Amino acid sequence: MIDRTDLVVGVKAMLIARGQRWETNEDAAQITWRVAWALRGEGAQLVVKPPAQNGAVYQGVKYSHDVIALPSGWIDCLGSAGPPDNGNVPAWNPTGSSGAPLAPPFDLDAGVALPPVVVDPPPIVTPPDGFDLGGAIMALHFQVQLLDDKVEAQALVLADLQARQRRGVRGSLFGYTITLTPP
Repeated sequence: MIDRTDLVVGVKAMLIARGQRWETNEDAAQITWRVAWALRGEGAQLVVKPPAQNGAVYQGVKYSHDVIALPSGWIDCLGSAGPPDNGNVPAWNPTGSSGAPLAPPFDLDAGVALPPVVVDPPPIVTPPDGFDLGGAIMALHFQVQLLDDKVEAQALVLADLQARQRRGVRGSLFGYTITLTPP
């Protein structure tokens, strides 16, 4: 089984860049549901939860906020997901599976209507051997977005340092006031 932790990291970084907050199960599920959508070509599905269980609700249906189902088994893709910790730590931990209903993933970013819930789990299909180009491209896309955000953040730090340098620096050392001014 291919470890897709990098994909989970990229999705979370993209959401952080968009200003996503981490306060509820629905917030955590923003990561999980996008990971399932990215891996739909590999047979990824969402795990449907009964009303009494912990999960996240979207369009009246409760789903797992941290687990996706793949043909090879279920994957817990977030550690410390949802309240009270709200860590939503990217992970890729096989958990086995159960007889819970599954539903196809949906594209939260395209506003596509939620597909109907599948009552019975689909038969397990062995994915073909080979490289999943779509999943790899999406993972790279999220990593590039993360790098862009880091570059922008460093540019802001550099601009702040340059502004401070132009203004000069004033401080004290061993009781003496020191002022450094630009030439």
